[in-house]
Amino acid sequence: MKVYEVRLRVEVGRDVTSDTVRGEIRSACAGLPFSVDIDAVKPKVSSLVEIDRLAQAAHAGQVDKGGTPYIEHVRAVAAGLEPFGAYHQMAGLLHDVIEDTGWTAAKLRAAGVESRVVELVELVTKIPGETYMGRIRAISQHPDAALLKIADNAHNSRLDRAAMLPDGNRGRLDRYRKAREILWAAVKRQDIEAILQIVNPDLLNELHNCECTGLEGCPAPSACGTPVGCACGA
Repeated sequence: MKVYEVRLRVEVGRDVTSDTVRGEIRSACAGLPFSVDIDAVKPKVSSLVEIDRLAQAAHAGQVDKGGTPYIEHVRAVAAGLEPFGAYHQMAGLLHDVIEDTGWTAAKLRAAGVESRVVELVELVTKIPGETYMGRIRAISQHPDAALLKIADNAHNSRLDRAAMLPDGNRGRLDRYRKAREILWAAVKRQDIEAILQIVNPDLLNELHNCECTGLEGCPAPSACGTPVGCACGA
């Protein structure tokens, strides 16, 4: 018995497990001189371009609290993770899809997103009933997830974005500052610097002026002095 490999193109972002897409696949394969096992179709989304398209489709119509298309936020987070490779960038592009869209981890895997990327997205996704700081503490136990959240935190803390927030939402900046105290202690200082230089250089002053307890290679807490804008001593 001969076995053939059939390659099909399905628009990135569509759920290949849905009856609609599977029906389209059956129709496309109807004229082939052999049968195709539709259940064996295994999509693969393996490039940054494809992941970007998936993220764009997932966040279509969404805007942030300042009115900017939400896709710009996830792209900025992904850009900050460029020093760590495509795997981190893919997770950066998808870091909010489970929490803020109709996509689930199972759907992402079914769409062909690599499991290790999905697992990283799951790690930074808030669990119902969980507090913000509770999730931050959980994330800090996983270095790769901490890098992703540091990039997210850095972009959310940009002064140009903060200026567009409604007055009632500006308290978020204090919450982000407290989160940095935990997240920065979970990874290497040079990795934090690499992210901040891309995403939010203004935070480099906070990092350089205040060496937080537990941050690799930092002096004793007494050397901090708690300068204005410092993440320690919160």
